[in-house]
Amino acid sequence: MPINETPKDKERERKFGAYLATLWRCAMAELPQFYEIDFAAVRDRKVLSMVEVKCRKYEMHHFKTCILSMHKYAALRRVIRIHPDITAIFAVRWLDGDGYFVVGEEDELDLEWEGRTDRGSQSDLEPCVKIPIDLFQKLGAK
Repeated sequence: MPINETPKDKERERKFGAYLATLWRCAMAELPQFYEIDFAAVRDRKVLSMVEVKCRKYEMHHFKTCILSMHKYAALRRVIRIHPDITAIFAVRWLDGDGYFVVGEEDELDLEWEGRTDRGSQSDLEPCVKIPIDLFQKLGAK
């Protein structure tokens, strides 16, 4: 579990993962803690996608971009380099809806020093990619 992730955060992510499993008609296998990605989307023992999930505490369009740590983004990029037939997905649950971004080899995303500043912890800041909200595909109706 990342240093600032709480059990409540993890439970929210599990619930979102269960919703994605229903929507995508697959199992969302939670990966062990040492993995950099949260879930593998699996159907009939075949891994379809590797999925990083986040549950944000603000609305989708509160910011123009959604940040993801460079570390997590790099892990998703490795997936598609190693297994081009597997999709790498960053899925986000906002207060007013859900969406996902499919990671690609040709992504042109800004990289900035970002993170939370409200807790006063240096561990909350790191290099992050900034994914424009309009690149997310909406999921379901909320």
